[in-house]
Amino acid sequence: HLAFCHCEHEPLGECETVAEPSGALVIYLVFYKLSNNKTDIIDPPGRSDAKHSEHLSPPGARSVLSPKEALRLMQNPAPVGNPPENPTPAPDDDLISFNKNPSTHQPREATAPAPDPEIGSSKERNKAILIYKIIANGVEFYDGKRKWYGVKDDFHALYNKYYFIKADNGETTIKAYIRIIDESEAISKKTKGNIDMRKTGNYSLTTIKLFNETTLAPKRGEKISEQEKAWIDLATTGALIFAEKYEGEAIQYDVNSMYIYEMLKKEASWPVASGKFHTIDVSLVEKWTKFPYGIYKATIDRNSPKKSLQCTRYLRYNPHGIYTHYDLESAKRNGLKVYLINESPNALIYERNVRITGKDMFGEWGNILYNIKKEGGTAGKVSKALLVSLWGALCEQRNGQNYGTHPRIKPFLLASTRKTISEIVKPLGDQVKRIHTDGFIVVGRVNLKTGKEIGELKLEKRGICTVKNCITVTWKPPYPEIPNLITNSLPNFEKIQQDKEQNTKLAVKRKPPKRFDINLPNEIIIEILQHLRTQNDSLCGNNELLFP
Repeated sequence: HLAFCHCEHEPLGECETVAEPSGALVIYLVFYKLSNNKTDIIDPPGRSDAKHSEHLSPPGARSVLSPKEALRLMQNPAPVGNPPENPTPAPDDDLISFNKNPSTHQPREATAPAPDPEIGSSKERNKAILIYKIIANGVEFYDGKRKWYGVKDDFHALYNKYYFIKADNGETTIKAYIRIIDESEAISKKTKGNIDMRKTGNYSLTTIKLFNETTLAPKRGEKISEQEKAWIDLATTGALIFAEKYEGEAIQYDVNSMYIYEMLKKEASWPVASGKFHTIDVSLVEKWTKFPYGIYKATIDRNSPKKSLQCTRYLRYNPHGIYTHYDLESAKRNGLKVYLINESPNALIYERNVRITGKDMFGEWGNILYNIKKEGGTAGKVSKALLVSLWGALCEQRNGQNYGTHPRIKPFLLASTRKTISEIVKPLGDQVKRIHTDGFIVVGRVNLKTGKEIGELKLEKRGICTVKNCITVTWKPPYPEIPNLITNSLPNFEKIQQDKEQNTKLAVKRKPPKRFDINLPNEIIIEILQHLRTQNDSLCGNNELLFP
């Protein structure tokens, strides 16, 4: 549209049309001063600069930042004041406080939840479940009454009528619908109707609704600036993953509900508002064993001879040199040297007044679901799915944009889990042959306490393990323990030696003391032993045989 002045001059300017949330249209007139060709923006009455900026840059208008662009953005001067040039470490807890008495973040009062605009509106309460499955050249749909076929564009037309739930791999849409209805009825009965996927949709939407109803944190974190987002994105790295080639007997342990444990544990706290950028004197870090809660530009020495290793048994390196305080503390504990990069800013600090405890943020949500999970059954299965779905939904990104309500927690949650698993495997040293996220494979004798509670270890597998790399791991049943045919007692193994070319080499000990080495495949040895068991008296006599 063009706005023209009814006079002899040229057009005064152009108008920009922006959609308001209410659907109304706001027209901005850009008037050109004829005298000096400068531009003034005339705002509508009552519109603040913040609102103006917000609507001039509607969601989705930003381009996705590449790592290089993000790094350039991080070079911008800190928008807030830096701490003193030479802050002194606090003697009591070895922490540097940039605010001696920061106000503690006050959780919102636990009141009756307001309807969630995305989930609980009256319009969406009437939505039905629609199961879909991607097939060749289209999509298969099933709503419990009829099945039909369409294309991906149909999702837009169906959005206001249905909750979309994808069928599992190898599952038909009809079976998926029956499963979802059964799960919905089971969890609804267990919670007296407080959780019902027939009213909320898939696992992610359901767990978000329960979280919003129970959390004492703000339902949505404070808006993230471009610079803060760049730091958060570059500090976000995956789980601790490590592998060393191995073949032989081994045991695999996992941590029960590790991510949930990290979210709920007593000492946990999570940022819900903007941090502050600081420039820290690089010479101070040498004596630190603990770091203020935040993100840092730093380098960590590599003790490993293989400089290309992304992960060791105790640390995951960040290719961008952007680490959380958890990472730097783990590096220090493992004897690695940490150096802050001498740039401004080189730290993004989240003080206590912008963080909330794990108990206040996730406590009630976690207790409800974890107690149902421990009871097992269909409701327990649903609770497990709801537990593992939340943090991903809170930190969700699409096309480089934050869609989750609390994306700030992501780098800290991932780093906290890496720190926890590294502390568990540290005493085991070279016995650890593989680490992946919340589990690890260990060889030899270990004294590890196991349990069923959240955060405790569980023995997942035991057997003959072949570790080729961090992804490829195969398991076979353990070597058979064959008792002595005369005494019916287990033998004392003198030697079991692995030989890849000859399969397995068994050293057999006999009395009177004569020693023979038998090189036969396991299958033949087992056949011989089974035959000996049936023919014990006639073949063995009074000789005592020890079979490994």
